[in-house]
Amino acid sequence: MPAGNGQTAIVAASSPTTGERTGRQVVTSMGSLVGGVRRLPASYDTYRKMRKHPTIALARALSIAPIVAAEWSVEADKDVPDGIVDFLQEQLVTIREPLMETALLGGIDFGHQGFEKVFAFVGGMIALRKLKPLLQDLTEILVTKTGTFDGLKQKTVTLPVESCLLIPFRVEGTDWYGTPLLENARETWGDWQDANKGAARYDRKVAGAHWVVRYPNGKSRDAVGSERDNSEIAEEILRTLEASGSIALVDEVQSFVDSMGAAKSQWQIELLEDHGGRQPTFVDRLKYLDSLLARAILIPERSVLEGQYGTKAEAGEQIDLALTQADLMHRHITRLVNWHAVDQLLALNWGDGMRGKARLVAAPIRDAKLQYVKEVYTAFLADPNGFLDESGQIDTDAIKDLLGIPKADTTAQAGDVQPAEGVDNRDPLAETIQRVYQQAQQDGQTPDAVPVNNVQAAAMNGAQIASALAICQQVTAGTLTKPAAKELLAISFPTVDQGSLTRMVDALEVQGGGTGTTGSGAGSVPVPGA
Repeated sequence: MPAGNGQTAIVAASSPTTGERTGRQVVTSMGSLVGGVRRLPASYDTYRKMRKHPTIALARALSIAPIVAAEWSVEADKDVPDGIVDFLQEQLVTIREPLMETALLGGIDFGHQGFEKVFAFVGGMIALRKLKPLLQDLTEILVTKTGTFDGLKQKTVTLPVESCLLIPFRVEGTDWYGTPLLENARETWGDWQDANKGAARYDRKVAGAHWVVRYPNGKSRDAVGSERDNSEIAEEILRTLEASGSIALVDEVQSFVDSMGAAKSQWQIELLEDHGGRQPTFVDRLKYLDSLLARAILIPERSVLEGQYGTKAEAGEQIDLALTQADLMHRHITRLVNWHAVDQLLALNWGDGMRGKARLVAAPIRDAKLQYVKEVYTAFLADPNGFLDESGQIDTDAIKDLLGIPKADTTAQAGDVQPAEGVDNRDPLAETIQRVYQQAQQDGQTPDAVPVNNVQAAAMNGAQIASALAICQQVTAGTLTKPAAKELLAISFPTVDQGSLTRMVDALEVQGGGTGTTGSGAGSVPVPGA
């Protein structure tokens, strides 16, 4: 019975065959052993030479940096025994950075990275004492007839699956050797070497010059009067020029040339040189190849190389793409460590039933949702009305903790008045705000009769001071009347003593000598030059 996609429908009563039936899935090509287990790369030596190239070295470092700098957290189901989270934290989270760096560089350079698991008994528990990195040159990946990973081998030492951690990248079929990113750059790297050598040869030619001696057929007399073949005289001239750079030459055919009306002698000495006009071509070629080398490591070139064209937004988009790729690699490695290390430690210490009950979680390198909220909130605070609405509700301490901004560990003492946070004391308006508000505190006129020994709880925070300062500046400029400013401050700061706010506004001086008490009339706003 045909299915909707043209395939024959599977009969429900038939039982599928269990187990694998196909063999190893490895491409046979140049650089591989036909019928063998191990697929040899182009050359480990070549890859090691390539990674010393400046552009490749920069791309390698920048491609792994966001991943290495990220974090792991441990997540567990509700029914797991106590101590599992702390155990995994100590076992794997503490070694995360060297593990990530080794695995990522091995994947870039050689397509895979193998580790030997070294176990030890610690406090009655089977613990992972270390993950020993294995050199790809010395390590053979073993597989079964169906292509399943079956351990690692170095000469006469064979490590079983339970003693191995293999992290392959860009696997094709069951070829657990993976594909190195440097293989993407190998031909381009060769082209770069050729172009650079050509540029060096050209520079040497430009730096030097070549003498050319043109002579007529026949014989001429040399300086001592002997008749010699012109070719011999020309060679002697060249030797003399190369040795001293100067020569004296008797032109005995000059009279013949003059009689024929020729413009110059048949003997000519020229200096052949190149003024370097072709060098920019080599530079452009090398820059283009540098871009290809960066792309081969999956790094958009505008995110790491000097840019000449395009916009800042385009460069930002390329950086976003690079971070997305880094996020995928981070999750890939974390997934393999969970499968082949975390689950094994759980089973060894708490039984097979604990597999999958706890896991490592890769922290997002770029949280798109959080970034979107940040952008929306930034736009909201940029609007004056939005800022006034939010300023009194923002937990500035929480923001400082999130951003890692250090805070002074001080406590307000009785009779002490804390300076307003975020206010420039050089600004006379800010000084007025502080003075009036501090006087209100000392007079006991703070909101809800706050005691003096709790001054810090009653003081305005930096955002509130900045908002009040903006309103006061509009009053002094004459763009906002004092009654309107009092109403606006009362609405914006309902917890602040209204008498303090009123005295603060009354103490302001309006530019141009106005009182700022009326919102209409020609004199309400001072006009420059009036």
